[in-house]
Amino acid sequence: MKKLLLLFVLTILIGCQNIKAQGCCPYLENVELTPTPATTTDSIFLITKVATPALGNFIGYVITETDTLTTVEGCYYSGLLTAIQVYEDTLNLGVRPNGNFRVNFVAHQSSNDTICNIMQSKNLEVSVNVEGSNQTKELEINTINVFPNPFNNQVAIASDKDLKKLLLYNQLGILVLEKNNISTNQIELSLEHLPLGIYYLQGNFINENIFLEKIIKH
Repeated sequence: MKKLLLLFVLTILIGCQNIKAQGCCPYLENVELTPTPATTTDSIFLITKVATPALGNFIGYVITETDTLTTVEGCYYSGLLTAIQVYEDTLNLGVRPNGNFRVNFVAHQSSNDTICNIMQSKNLEVSVNVEGSNQTKELEINTINVFPNPFNNQVAIASDKDLKKLLLYNQLGILVLEKNNISTNQIELSLEHLPLGIYYLQGNFINENIFLEKIIKH
């Protein structure tokens, strides 16, 4: 019986020495944010892995927030047995605006198993860059009206956005007219010098959208 008791005491002492050698407490084995980088439409998750030097239990979290910093405090009770207890968790911190978002994770060791009576703490700060939304931008569609078509000597062009450039090609793909730096949404072209036939009018709006219209001189 004495031998068993002595063996039990030695086991506890050896276990305590091993724990002391690892430093104390609790042990922050992993603290990270995901996804990284994030966008303004992503939910940001805090992933933690914490170990205590003895079998115990997790008590709870306290979360406080400012504009760019969230502090997450977790409280862990270390039990009486000399065995490592590991706690893994994932917290959803929600979506965040553009900029650098920081999280300070603090792990407290408690002397009480129901309320957080702090004995010592460890902390680690992590951050993630939050960028603009990765949602697809809605395509802007412009309207163009070329009249009359077919035309005789002149053709008028009207659009909902200012025009930047106009190019006119004949059926052979040869450039027969070019107008740059237009900066208006209405313009008339005098084309009496052109022979009868089919032409292709290409234009650029100021927003860089392009249109192509088939016009006929008769």
